[in-house]
Amino acid sequence: MVDYSTKYIYNENYKIFSRDSKYLFVDFESTSWFRTNRSGYDFINKIKALKSIQNALSQTGAELGIGEKVLHNTMSSFIQELVENKILIEENAIMETEINAIEYPNTIWVHVTNICNLSCPFCYSDAKKDNTYNIDYMNVLEFLEKLPQEGRKKVIISGGEPFLYKNLKKLVIGLKSLGFIVNIITNGTCGREYYPDIIPLIDLLQVSIDGSTECVNATTRGKDSLERTLRNIQYAKELGVKDLYVSFTASRYNIMDLPNMPEFLFENKINHIHITKLLPVGRGKINLVDLSPDQEVYEKSIEAFKKKIQICNQKIYSIRESKEVFLEEKDKTKFLTVSFAGDQLDTVMKGYKVTGCGAGDATLSINYDGKVYPCTSLNEETECLGNIADNNIIQIIEEGKKIAYELCVDNLPECIECQLKYFCGGGCRACARNYDCIKGKEPDCESYKERIWEYMWTLEG
Repeated sequence: MVDYSTKYIYNENYKIFSRDSKYLFVDFESTSWFRTNRSGYDFINKIKALKSIQNALSQTGAELGIGEKVLHNTMSSFIQELVENKILIEENAIMETEINAIEYPNTIWVHVTNICNLSCPFCYSDAKKDNTYNIDYMNVLEFLEKLPQEGRKKVIISGGEPFLYKNLKKLVIGLKSLGFIVNIITNGTCGREYYPDIIPLIDLLQVSIDGSTECVNATTRGKDSLERTLRNIQYAKELGVKDLYVSFTASRYNIMDLPNMPEFLFENKINHIHITKLLPVGRGKINLVDLSPDQEVYEKSIEAFKKKIQICNQKIYSIRESKEVFLEEKDKTKFLTVSFAGDQLDTVMKGYKVTGCGAGDATLSINYDGKVYPCTSLNEETECLGNIADNNIIQIIEEGKKIAYELCVDNLPECIECQLKYFCGGGCRACARNYDCIKGKEPDCESYKERIWEYMWTLEG
């Protein structure tokens, strides 16, 4: 509850923008923002001029002919928001910007093999059938157990194809005994015989599907892959998988099918889809020009996809409120949810300051040969941080932090003067390297800016 007798002043760190009778207050340093209408804007200006909430309320009441008690009740939640968002601060308050310092990686990738039964044209690992590398799972566990307990967060197991790795069960059991959250990314077409031993142990199964029909999916995943994948998804559900996502890699060959995916998800009882971007790594780099969708077609397909998600969720709402009204929440049809790779929605909504892409501090990537890199896409020899067989993980983390510092937005020439740098963190440095140089401009920079502004103008804070 706000004490109206306290002397509040306007926080000058906030810059004010106007559009369509709306007013947007943005603190670019702390990534805090607040949106209001003309009445709210005028009230803030009164507080700013009078340096007192109580005086501003009294003046507003006199102007409108409204009693002070009624006005207090009407304005209380709005004033509370102003104080919580630090648009209004106590006169002698010392303002400090909170930085989310990363002591240990939030996510550690483990690429257990470079062997895969498929040959997707955008594979960042350049995985294929005749490859031979398999990581030593004991080396991985010995490397990770040196992390203190509070540093053991999430491990994502990828490949190649993880279900072709013969020691997958041993690795998963070891990781869970160390206290890690364990996710597996798979193409979903093989390894069914290992599901009973592994699916109940993991926290998330992410399955790659690139089309709503066999024909579309086959353009990148191979003939008859969709049927096999759906069978294995159903099997994973029967085995009690805790969480299941589908990931969709948008390319020239499937982008027009993206708007069909919501109905596909609904029909197959899958409630989350992750839309990932083409990365200029491995075969993705070799085939980038051929695979990249036309930007206009991409944007139209994304908009159509979002509308179809809304339509499907309206349908789900009707089902939940009619046929499933007496069911427990866990038994009701789940709403469809979406995430986008490289999307700034989370940052904008939660208002936390991002100083880089996460490579080296928030993320580490262990390759199938034991070498450790800042992320899955920054994996050239010059970026190698060490090897799990030769280096202590704490040493690796310290080396990673040096990379993260170099790639901080305050050290990127294209980002230093940008107002929105702490909202986006400079984008993907692997994409920047392919487009310009590792400290250069991210190819999606301008669209990131447009998206961040649009989020602030349209979303609820």
